[in-house]
Amino acid sequence: MNYLFWALLFLIILYLGVCLFYYFFQTRLIFVRFDIKGKYRFRLTQEHEEILLKSKEGETLHGLWMKTRKPKGLLLYFHGNTGSLKRWGKIASKFTDYGYDVLAPDYRGYGKSTGRPSEKNLIEDADVFYSFALKHYKESDIVIYGRSLGSGVATQLAAKENPKLVMLETPFASLLDVVSTILPFIPFKILLKHTFLSIDYIEKIKSPIIIMAGTKDTQVPYRSSIRLYNKVASRDDVHFYSFIKGEHNTLSSFKKYRMIMQKYLN
Repeated sequence: MNYLFWALLFLIILYLGVCLFYYFFQTRLIFVRFDIKGKYRFRLTQEHEEILLKSKEGETLHGLWMKTRKPKGLLLYFHGNTGSLKRWGKIASKFTDYGYDVLAPDYRGYGKSTGRPSEKNLIEDADVFYSFALKHYKESDIVIYGRSLGSGVATQLAAKENPKLVMLETPFASLLDVVSTILPFIPFKILLKHTFLSIDYIEKIKSPIIIMAGTKDTQVPYRSSIRLYNKVASRDDVHFYSFIKGEHNTLSSFKKYRMIMQKYLN
């Protein structure tokens, strides 16, 4: 009987320890960032410029501003949770093929940006980049694009502004949907500090919305993207595109993806 008691006590302590680990280290696990040395030079075929802006707290916010001839407007690109513009800059630069300039920020603590990332900080910094964009482009020519974690940033930003279009790739209704799928035995409903409740903001977006999700996405549950879409499904200017067998990082390889980009950007 004593063995059962001590075994149970050990499991309880172990479980509590795991919960505490995810509570205190969730910022590091959610925002998987890599810094870049200040002298790093980006190797892009597109004409580009590195910009440095300041957050409200004085942190340095780094971004890539990629340009094309006679642009139709600007695509403001918010990338996923892992890496930096060393990786995401090459992906974002491809949108210049559709005739748009591209502005791609690196979140705090990512790449050449300083500071510590959090949901609050990312949303505040998105405002800074949007204000920069408005100095150079008409709001009616700005497209906000959010990829994975970036969809949470894009949704909250678009809810406050009035861009031409909002495009969300592999978005979630809430970050809770993502972490609960990966670790269902952890009570993230209580522990999660960065919730990114896109489902509470998407109804406030006045602009047309495009949502794209893959049925085989193992990182952002397909059902979470559906749940987000259902919140605004009754609107005529909201469109959901399902990619059969599409995975989290493969949507851009589909012919359907390129057709969607051409339809809405061209």
